[in-house]
Amino acid sequence: MEEIFVAPGLLELFETVKTISDPWRQDLAVASIISKVFEDNDVTVPIVVGGLVVATYTQGLYKTRDIDLIAVNSDFPYRVMERLGYVKVDSKDCFNPDMNSIVEFPSGRYSGSYDRVLEYEVEETGLVVHVQGMEDIILDRIEAFASTRDQRSLEWATKMIGVMYDHIDWSYCHSQAKERKINQEFEDIQHSVKRYKEDYEKMMNKVNEQLKARRRK
Repeated sequence: MEEIFVAPGLLELFETVKTISDPWRQDLAVASIISKVFEDNDVTVPIVVGGLVVATYTQGLYKTRDIDLIAVNSDFPYRVMERLGYVKVDSKDCFNPDMNSIVEFPSGRYSGSYDRVLEYEVEETGLVVHVQGMEDIILDRIEAFASTRDQRSLEWATKMIGVMYDHIDWSYCHSQAKERKINQEFEDIQHSVKRYKEDYEKMMNKVNEQLKARRRK
């Protein structure tokens, strides 16, 4: 078994990450260091999925302390985590008591589109993480709601659609929703957000008209 290479500078950087007070930023920084170790060892860089992606697209409004990474199906990820001071606590999870940090490597293949994975540079480390595309994380949350009626998944799918409405690839979403058999749930949420968006825009137009009229007096 080959030794995993971890640059001394990365280990020093990891120590500074422990001092980051914002849990969302700290988790992103940890994920970026893990990704760099993969890259330095010529192993396919993991993709960040799950709650940390929601937190990233909502700028930390979503709260989570799990770092979910889709990575190669081998013991390599766990050996990396051991080098970074994590302890494997079950078949998928690794825990670092210094930061109360949990990293999970979910089983199975990546369910989203690789073409939509985004590269996000983490300011605190200057390193890059590969983040699940926004359409795919929205679809994942709606799928979770459809299968479990989890209201939190519904809430955050709705919020993400509202924030990113004008930037979403609707054609892709509708085709994927149909394939995942969640097209009814997806359309219901989309129509709800669209009505709210249109009502809000009408309200703001009226407010702006009133402000202009006051200025002319």
